[in-house]
Amino acid sequence: MSAAGVISMARRISGGRCEPSAGDLAAGLTGLGRHCAALLGRPGMVDLFRIVIAELPRFPELTKTHFAEGKQPYFETVRTYLVAERDAGTADIADPEMAATQFLGMISNYLFWPSLIVPGWTVTSERVTAVVDDAVRTMTARDDRHGSRWERRG
Repeated sequence: MSAAGVISMARRISGGRCEPSAGDLAAGLTGLGRHCAALLGRPGMVDLFRIVIAELPRFPELTKTHFAEGKQPYFETVRTYLVAERDAGTADIADPEMAATQFLGMISNYLFWPSLIVPGWTVTSERVTAVVDDAVRTMTARDDRHGSRWERRG
């Protein structure tokens, strides 16, 4: 597959936006987390990453473009949301960039990265929900100024 073909594939796979309003950290992170999980679980996503990784030595610009058009915009959406929560006074987030990295990492580390190297790695929809919910619980326990809303939900 050509570099242009890989970029075209990345654009098809990564569509859609999730941009919650500030005011409820748990609800906003849940929406963002579920959207992230859905993106990572789309057909072709693992193949796309494998191609980009395999072609890195021959096409270093491909990985930069893939990052700039794939991961970076979604990361920026999460970071911007966390800044909005901090600015609204609903979350105590000293470093939104680090917090966004940690939140997305908790989700992708279980749902996506093993699929690159473990043949047949699958995750049930119940497990996806549990992974996202646990990531949200971790973030709200640390950053929610109004106390974790999880205690009232669960």
